[in-house]
Amino acid sequence: MFNINRFALVLFVVTVFFPGCTATRPEKICGADDLRCLVAEYSNLIARDPRDLNSYLGRAAALQKSRDLDAAVADCTKALSIGPKEIRAYRLRGSIYFEQRKLVEAIDDFERLTKLEPDVAENFRLFGEAHQAKGNYDHALTAINQAIALDANNVRSYLARGRQYRLTRKFDDALSDLFKAIQLEPDYARSYVERCKLYTATKQFDLAMSDCKRSVELRSPRMPSSPIQRQPECMRQKAIFPMRSQNMTVRSNGFLKTVSFTSCVVPHCCGKTDPTEQKQILTRPSSLIRIIRPHSRAVECHLFQ
Repeated sequence: MFNINRFALVLFVVTVFFPGCTATRPEKICGADDLRCLVAEYSNLIARDPRDLNSYLGRAAALQKSRDLDAAVADCTKALSIGPKEIRAYRLRGSIYFEQRKLVEAIDDFERLTKLEPDVAENFRLFGEAHQAKGNYDHALTAINQAIALDANNVRSYLARGRQYRLTRKFDDALSDLFKAIQLEPDYARSYVERCKLYTATKQFDLAMSDCKRSVELRSPRMPSSPIQRQPECMRQKAIFPMRSQNMTVRSNGFLKTVSFTSCVVPHCCGKTDPTEQKQILTRPSSLIRIIRPHSRAVECHLFQ
């Protein structure tokens, strides 16, 4: 009886004073994709323990995916008020600022990361990419070189430096880095997107189109061969990546003209295999290749004739 009472006392103390230790984490209740549920469950945890730093960060991540970026930043800032050296909060808030194109704020947060964790390559890559987006190319190259020095097998660092060389028109160096990235991870779609942009800049349109198509293949889910078996997966993918009808003004033979196109991210769900969709546009380019990435999990290549 004494042991039972002692156990009950310990359980009472833990439940009252450390509620996060006994609460079921929202991911187990909601799953990873139900963002509204995740926000609600993390809010419940915060109501129970307003000093629960992990719950603020969890809710911030869910809010970021829900595109409520200002609220996500507020939760990261609150987490930092609880733990001023919380690395995850600086990394998450910096990435949100980067999405919002608040590049000065993003640079500040990523710079803090490099000081808190000076031996982590990813921190310097993020710091360099923020400078790169701001146009501070010298600072960007210094940071990205440091990232590669810390981890010579980091694919994303080579992509960042390849993009840096392309932007500064050092095309041979850019191609070398992009080949290195593909050598390290041949099935990483972003590498082909970056090389497609490089080939476009150097007017090698056949190679650009090949890389563009390869990136779409890698991003698309593996589908059953039968259209009937494909239907459930296509419905799910179209909910994530809907078709988009867009207009774009381009210059052709000295004149401006409007080109209409329909984008489809999942090729197996487009065209004749699915009569509810319009045919995917994929034509041989003569003057323009444009890469559009409206969603972090999608790569779309639109080739205009």
